[in-house]
Amino acid sequence: GPVNIANNLETTEEGYALDARQGKSLNDNSLFQMLEKTYSHQTISNKSIANNTETIIFTYTCPSAGYYFVRGSFEQTNVASGYKLCWINSTNHSWLCAASLGQTITDRHDFSNIRKLDAGEVLYLRFKHTIGSTATGHFQLTCARLA
Repeated sequence: GPVNIANNLETTEEGYALDARQGKSLNDNSLFQMLEKTYSHQTISNKSIANNTETIIFTYTCPSAGYYFVRGSFEQTNVASGYKLCWINSTNHSWLCAASLGQTITDRHDFSNIRKLDAGEVLYLRFKHTIGSTATGHFQLTCARLA
């Protein structure tokens, strides 16, 4: 049967299809385009961490309340089997996101989440391992407020 076509991004009425010309507008307003131009991206290479010691790698203080894209990653450079845990928590939240690796050998892991955070809330990227020796790795923390 006939299809009703809406050539805008505002129609919410049932029974309408979106005009293909709106695809560019949707793409231009995608999640990554919604990220504010001011964000934090921190990287450290060859960070040494003692066995079975919880270590804060990075901190980030949220400048304003809102929804944030939070991403952490680590790459272990002296790859060895053993328990590894890398996580992000904050002054207001126990866990934002985490990567937990059991008795496996891995070289890289990324984890992310979108969370509502408060102004002044401090995020912490933490790491702990039990590989039997000092771990060496590359770490990243990215925090971006969604517009």
